[in-house]
Amino acid sequence: DDGTNKVKGYKIIDIVTQEDVTNSFDLSNVTLKDGTLTIKPAPLTLKAKSGSFEYDGKEHSIKEVEIYLNGDKVETSLESGKTVGKLFGDDKIFAYANGSITDIGKVSNPVLHEFRAGDERDYDIKKTPGELEVYANTSRIVIKANDNNKTYDGIKLTDPGWSSPEHPDDFKIDNNIGYFGDFKIEVEIEGEITHVKDNVTGDDKNNIIKSYTIYKRAADTISARSFSTDEDSEGWEKVDKKNFPNIELVNGVLRIDPKEASIETGSSRRTYNGSPLTNASYTPKGFLD
Repeated sequence: DDGTNKVKGYKIIDIVTQEDVTNSFDLSNVTLKDGTLTIKPAPLTLKAKSGSFEYDGKEHSIKEVEIYLNGDKVETSLESGKTVGKLFGDDKIFAYANGSITDIGKVSNPVLHEFRAGDERDYDIKKTPGELEVYANTSRIVIKANDNNKTYDGIKLTDPGWSSPEHPDDFKIDNNIGYFGDFKIEVEIEGEITHVKDNVTGDDKNNIIKSYTIYKRAADTISARSFSTDEDSEGWEKVDKKNFPNIELVNGVLRIDPKEASIETGSSRRTYNGSPLTNASYTPKGFLD
């Protein structure tokens, strides 16, 4: 604010004798001019913090704010998640950053504030937002379709099961669903074989992982987390696969082994009579009906 610095009166003093010599001068040429007093707002900077987080399906934020008055950092405290800074006199400011992020990417972390004591107009407030970043989850998970085989029985062989030879420490498979942290993985596997002639060779696979889907627990169910599959019908949200780039799929092999079978021919004997001895009977063993 500006104020008037008014001239109320004046004297002319002899600097040697310190006597008032005002009456010794012609005052008709003296002009009195009021001055101006100006209070400039004090520079106040509110600076949000920045941070990065590995994707875990949760919402992340950094509420704390750094406060600088005239370039000097202000000592602060926290009240109900807000940064409180004591300024000049009894002036007090409450500030917090309100950015949040869950999925991979970057967002601004802007600053909000309010004065609960003092006049905000006494301060030139500048706000510096921070930046919040979530980067991809670094967990490596290998999804391996089962290998399986059986002896030929005329019935097709399938196996939709899978295992995980490499995974996070808390990973487990329950009812063919993988669980870790607040996530689950459902895997769809297709493959069937009936005859030996259809067996694959070399590096070829025939038990194929067609797809997999990752879900996270809804925020309001995380506190009641359980690995029970009774919960699988609700409380889950699909997760973008880009959040887990280190998932490797390994297909499996289904094989039909030949069934052992034999034919036992009949036996006969007689006394020599000059004619050929024959026996066309036989008994098959190991063949399917």
